[in-house]
Amino acid sequence: MAFSSKVLFTIILIFFATQVIGLYTGITVIDVTSRNPELENSFNVAPAPRGDMVNTGIFFLGVVLGAVFMIFFIKWYKGKFLFKVLEFVIVSSGTSTVFFSFFIPFNVGIDYAFVLGISLGLLFAIVRFLREETIIRNSAAVLASAGIGAMFGYSIGLFPAIVLSIALAFYDIFAVFIAKYMVTFAKHFSAKNLSFSVVASAGKEKEITVPVKEAKDYGMNITQKDVKRGKVEIKTKEFHLELGTGDLVIPLVLSVSAYPVFGLIGSIMIILAGLVGLTVVLKEVTQKHNFQPALPYIVTPCLIVITILFMLT
Repeated sequence: MAFSSKVLFTIILIFFATQVIGLYTGITVIDVTSRNPELENSFNVAPAPRGDMVNTGIFFLGVVLGAVFMIFFIKWYKGKFLFKVLEFVIVSSGTSTVFFSFFIPFNVGIDYAFVLGISLGLLFAIVRFLREETIIRNSAAVLASAGIGAMFGYSIGLFPAIVLSIALAFYDIFAVFIAKYMVTFAKHFSAKNLSFSVVASAGKEKEITVPVKEAKDYGMNITQKDVKRGKVEIKTKEFHLELGTGDLVIPLVLSVSAYPVFGLIGSIMIILAGLVGLTVVLKEVTQKHNFQPALPYIVTPCLIVITILFMLT
């Protein structure tokens, strides 16, 4: 089945928008903290000083432990409320940083920018908590990813960001192709319509039949009738594609952390390289019609560009 060009373009546009918003946010945070050093701890999410490789190890360990926890949590908890609470925390914290950065050019003052940013972040997270529309889900994912990517890129420094991106790229391959729990996560979060991925759909609505085991991966409620039949019917669009927020955040971490070293042009080149990698992985998905680990495709051209930039400086 061929994928709709509209769906592919939407995913690419969402990725690009996240990178642009996130890079702007990161540059704003870097500029504000350079002029107001006392604010550094307000945006620094790293446990060790910037540039310390300890940050890489701690963040990578956090990702792995978080995944282990989520594996057991998904098996134990079949509801949606607690996932929505987690989503609320992530969306409010990430979007607050983005909104803060939007107010800085208007010279409202740092304190007012903080108050307005946090207030709008909480308000937006509440709207997302109450509303299920795709545009709100995608907007929440974009703004939260932009804010989180900007803060991490600002906090850890370029070399730790490079090592972390390589480690997560290999981890992504393991989690998708070997352990396969990343596929379960994708199905589960998609069924619950959470902002842990961005989504694009097109075409007519259709009903597909999946085995009961796969339906459980989606976190669906299985009836005794479904068990007897051995299959469950799911409604979906003819063309449907999703991209995890981690695939939005990591290239942004690279571009923001590279800004103090290579400047704006270097960061833009890294974003464009990530865009090329995304296009390649989308082509793979549309041809093979299966789950693919996107990070290796996205991170590899970013690292090539960073290597070239180091050689030229």
